[in-house]
Amino acid sequence: MLGKPKLPNFALLQLLEEDVVQFKTADFRDADVRIGAVSHHIKAGGEIAIVYVAENTTKRKALAYEIMKGIVLPQLFVLPLMIFLIWLGLRRGVAP
Repeated sequence: MLGKPKLPNFALLQLLEEDVVQFKTADFRDADVRIGAVSHHIKAGGEIAIVYVAENTTKRKALAYEIMKGIVLPQLFVLPLMIFLIWLGLRRGVAP
């Protein structure tokens, strides 16, 4: 076993489908973590290998914030320009 063996486990019934990734959020060492797990049948021995991958949700929230900042901030500059151009176009189009 590699990594952190004390990660919260999934119920085995959730991992019955082979090669389908299952997700859950759990508390690990006083922090929320997002855990992904997948099971795979090993053909040689007929055993099942289960792989768990976990990431702290703080990193995920920081990434989501950076993405939103990259989307919203440019819109704050583009929106007034669009309103001005629409107003200018309507003013010229309606003028006699």
